[in-house]
Amino acid sequence: MTNKIKKIHALISELLSTNDYITVEELSEAVNVSPRTIHNYLNSMEFSSIISKAEIERRPNLGVKLSLNKKRKLEVQAKLQNVSFAPISKYNYDDFAFIMIHLFMMKHYLALSYIKENLYISSSSLQNIVNDINDFSSKFSCEIIYFKNKGLKILGSENDIRSLFLFVITNYISFSSNGDQKGRLSQRTELIIDTFFNQKEKKDLLDLVEYYEKAMQSRVCENDFNLILLYLMIVIVRLKGGNISKENNINDMESSMEYQYAIMLKFHIENKFNIEVPSSELIYLAKILMSARKQMNVINENNENDVIDSFIQTISTGLNIDLTMDEELNKNLQTHLRPAINRMKQGIPFSNPLLNHIKNEYTEVYLFVLTTIEDIEKNENIYFDSNEIGYICLHIIAAINRPKNINSIKTTLICEEGLSIEIYLKNKIEASFKEIEIINIHRTDSFKDFELTKYDLIINSTHSKMNSPNEVSISSIFSEDDYIKIKHYITFNQTKKQYEKDDLFKYLTTVRKKYSSQQEFIYNNCNYLFQNGYVTESFIDTVVERLKKSSTYVARNIAVIHGSKEEVLEDIVMIVNLTESITWEGYNVKTIIFIVTKIDNSNLFVHLLRQIMRIASSDGLANKLHSCENNHDLFKLLEEVK
Repeated sequence: MTNKIKKIHALISELLSTNDYITVEELSEAVNVSPRTIHNYLNSMEFSSIISKAEIERRPNLGVKLSLNKKRKLEVQAKLQNVSFAPISKYNYDDFAFIMIHLFMMKHYLALSYIKENLYISSSSLQNIVNDINDFSSKFSCEIIYFKNKGLKILGSENDIRSLFLFVITNYISFSSNGDQKGRLSQRTELIIDTFFNQKEKKDLLDLVEYYEKAMQSRVCENDFNLILLYLMIVIVRLKGGNISKENNINDMESSMEYQYAIMLKFHIENKFNIEVPSSELIYLAKILMSARKQMNVINENNENDVIDSFIQTISTGLNIDLTMDEELNKNLQTHLRPAINRMKQGIPFSNPLLNHIKNEYTEVYLFVLTTIEDIEKNENIYFDSNEIGYICLHIIAAINRPKNINSIKTTLICEEGLSIEIYLKNKIEASFKEIEIINIHRTDSFKDFELTKYDLIINSTHSKMNSPNEVSISSIFSEDDYIKIKHYITFNQTKKQYEKDDLFKYLTTVRKKYSSQQEFIYNNCNYLFQNGYVTESFIDTVVERLKKSSTYVARNIAVIHGSKEEVLEDIVMIVNLTESITWEGYNVKTIIFIVTKIDNSNLFVHLLRQIMRIASSDGLANKLHSCENNHDLFKLLEEVK
């Protein structure tokens, strides 16, 4: 904080300390500056950013005094105690984040002169940044308006502005880890809080969550712990600027325990941060608390349990691993889904820091969850966003890797590189796949004694092939590609029946076409599906609605879309390879997989879907997928997957 701002804060504190008029000379003596400087301070931008001119009364021979009610005095006192309202260093963030953060914090207007002075940019450069900010903000139903002779102001519903606030601070404040995390507070969250709060305020903020956890006699999950902190921080920052959530449907919430906890938080926020928390904020606070996952199991209604059982059954069929008897998975989904559903219903977005990792490393799991979650969505009249789908995937992935769900795969290794390579490969493979048990190592000269039926899996590092359906060929160095080959074999064990082209082609169409945009693709292909009797006329509406709620870009230049199964008449998978890539949710997309299914668990359709998802989850296979021109090209690739 600069010396000038310290003096201005001291001046305001002096004015707040009395309800009577005070002369400039008396203020001069109290602040230890000249009377002339007091006049300059009273007319400065720094002073008016805290106290508006309309809130100052001036009387000749009497002096000046502040005309503030109790609520405004609390707001001003909070601003003086919060050093974050001093200018944020331009060296900490890029120009975009610098302007956005100030817009969130300002009660009135952000002067263009202030921005230019701090960022050292021209008017034209500033206009370009403001245009980018406006385009970005519009995605959150917010707008940046310039008021002549005043400056910039962010407009929109308070809830939308807070969602935008959360997105900016979690994505645009640069971060580098300084070692291991200590405790539940993540390093990123701590950096963000330090941007807005001093050390005392940070402790007070942490205390708020501790009070809540003690009251409900349970702790929230670690990721949600950090997100609750950020949401509470945003509430406090916005209230200090006089920005209030205006939800009034109290009757729908006041009977909930979270609403009672919100009343408790209101009391502590007012006492610790010297701000008034209006009753309308209780709803917003209750929604945040209702959305947080607790480290305890909750009892759900029977119909919800039935839907979860059905979901696990569908996932088990799709991934070809029986998870239906995994009680831990069932309980974990029950615990996770109710808060997740509340988040979707209340419009409280929670980010998933592992989402990109899940999409890339567990693509097949992500895609099966994405395309089979509809029954739960329909039951609750919601759409899950990609962050929530990612969290559900983590529960599925954990279940897949649980020892009790892992069947020992009796394996033989074929190698002729010598004893040291044999030992290296055996140890490397068994360390990478705990389900694999290499019970024998063969060389090519012992092929005549080879009993194929004795093994579930044959891993072959030689150039001689067994031509067995359970054979996986690898290199003797065990590369990443080799790991992926084995991983996919384990995940997608072959079905007993081998399907012919004609069997698969009735469910499949592969084309190469040119589209200029996502909208053109969706309209043309939904119309094609309707005209050819695959879907109802309303199918396109369900596709568009899902696109609004959830990301459909997966990985490897591939997007996967689908609509409601209730609007599907016949199952089909469309593979559309683009002659020129298009921008899709900010990514370049070359291939779009359009899954149209009633999800009736037909062995043939699930088998086809499983193979396509395996292709989409491999860098090498995905590159081959991009070049397929028709069904015959794709069938060759499917044969390679087998």
